[in-house]
Amino acid sequence: MKKNYILTLLFTFCLTAASFGQALLTEDFNYGETAGDLTAVSSGAWTAHSGTTGFVSYDITGLSMTDYPSSGVGGAAMILAASAEDVNRTFAA
Repeated sequence: MKKNYILTLLFTFCLTAASFGQALLTEDFNYGETAGDLTAVSSGAWTAHSGTTGFVSYDITGLSMTDYPSSGVGGAAMILAASAEDVNRTFAA
């Protein structure tokens, strides 16, 4: 029975060491000092795919969160109450 625990522990360690995560997309919304339409300010990084009323806004004031490495970097995206636009951003496979 003791051998099974050791084998299970060894298997778990090997599986954990072999698997790792990576960020698919890091978005700091660092598009300069001009607020406005996110699709325009981002120079095509964000594109609208549906919705015709209003737009997703880019604000130069960034978000902050304690102990987050990218805290306070760049701006923020704001969805206005009157906006019905949907935007997306692609990333490499």
